Formats: sequence, structure tokens, C-alpha cells
Amino acid sequence: MINSSNANFLGIGIDIVHIPSFERAMENSPNLRFRLFANSEIGLDSNSLAGKFAAKEATIKSLGQAGVIIDIRDIFVGRNDLGIPFIKIKEKQDRKGKSSNLSFSISISHHTDYAIAIVLCFKDKSSILNIIKKLIIRNRSL
Repeated sequence: MINSSNANFLGIGIDIVHIPSFERAMENSPNLRFRLFANSEIGLDSNSLAGKFAAKEATIKSLGQAGVIIDIRDIFVGRNDLGIPFIKIKEKQDRKGKSSNLSFSISISHHTDYAIAIVLCFKDKSSILNIIKKLIIRNRSL
């Protein structure tokens, strides 16, 4: 189990998006895409954008618990070559170093009319690996 007493774990965020409502908001405010997403994301379908939006909101929540305030436009949600989602934070002069040593574990899912994302924020990448190792060892002993 991951809890806040683990010094490497900083925060957790979760968000759910009702895709039809999200689509209506995008239609009613054409500039919304440009305010929320990177140029490389703008052309994606509404299901993908809803998932990315949920991931960005969940990231903001997890960072807030770590004491980092961030603009949604500074969060990029991508996928690696295996299709695994990742989060990249754009560094800014006034935030230098505060978010660069952070790493994230993210899961995004879609079902019918909903997209949901959960994000765990850690001090660094080795924190995630250590927690995963502990969970594997603990589960083997069950």
C-alpha cells in the first residue's frame, strides 16, 4: 500500500470527464482546445482529448499536494512507443527545479461516455521503482 508516510510519495490525483459534456464545451468554445492542449494534441478525437484532459486535471491535483502550482498548458500527456502514457512538465523560470525532480505514474481509461485518469506523484523515478519492487515482494509472500 502506498501512503503519505512514504517520504517519496508526494500526491495523488484523480479526475473523470463526461465525454458528451466535454464535446459540447469544445464546440461552444472553439478556442478551448488551444487553451488546454499542446499543438501536437489539438487534432486528436474528443475521446482522446477527454482522457488527456482528465490526466492533466489529475496531475494538477497530485502536484497541488506536493506544493507545486502549475498551469494546465504546462502539462503534456503523451504515450511512449509501447502505448504507455506519460506526463511531461514544461519548466518555467519561476518554477525551476520544483517540478523537474518529480516523476509520475499515470493510468487513463475510457468507458462509454466517460474518461478517467489517476496520477501518482513521486519525488523521483527511483521512488516509483522502489515502491513497485516492494509491492511485488509483498504480493509474492501472500
